[in-house]
Amino acid sequence: MKRFLWFLFLSLVVGLLLSGCSGKKSPLESSEEPLEPSLTPAEIVQAKMVTDWQNLYYETFGVTVDFSNLSIPAKRKGFERLIIVAQGMTVQRIFEKCQEFFPCEPGNSDTTWVDRIISDRNSQNSPYAIWLRDRVEADKELKDLSVNQLKEKGIAGITLEERLLFELKYFKETGKHLDIQGGTLCSGSSSNDNMVPCVFWYDGKLQVGWEPYFTVSDYLSPRQVVF
Repeated sequence: MKRFLWFLFLSLVVGLLLSGCSGKKSPLESSEEPLEPSLTPAEIVQAKMVTDWQNLYYETFGVTVDFSNLSIPAKRKGFERLIIVAQGMTVQRIFEKCQEFFPCEPGNSDTTWVDRIISDRNSQNSPYAIWLRDRVEADKELKDLSVNQLKEKGIAGITLEERLLFELKYFKETGKHLDIQGGTLCSGSSSNDNMVPCVFWYDGKLQVGWEPYFTVSDYLSPRQVVF
């Protein structure tokens, strides 16, 4: 019996020596995984924004989404508001959800108006994210540019879907609304008859109006996006 125990002890010692020489860890050694590199403050803030959007879709739309692997575009200085459009979000679906929380008026008695909207981006096949300036009123510095001029200058504008989601998210956060003094010209969307949707809060309700491509107005301004 003593010989057996002595043999077992020697075997363990030899095994440890051999594993040390080969660089391999013995089963008796710790197998802790290396720690993940720490996140920067900016990454922590962005991760919280992504989680907030996941919560909004679950609590408001009843949809479970996972944006952990979603490609978020690089942020530009001054563009601090993240908008994430989940897969399958349409103008009609978002507009009807807004109607559940506050009064909304489409500005068109034709119930097929949502079917005529063409947007520069959509989430039919996959979710996507954009950045825009985090402000109540639209980008006044761009108010003197028509939709045609914005496109000529390569300035990407918010779509109607994105603008409605921004309204819904902002309302859930603050209980307040966007575009109180003016309106957002949704230059990233248009109808099939070349009209551009605009969104504003007026007379106690969210309203969607329509303007021609060439419209330049002191009341309406676009919202530039980064995607």
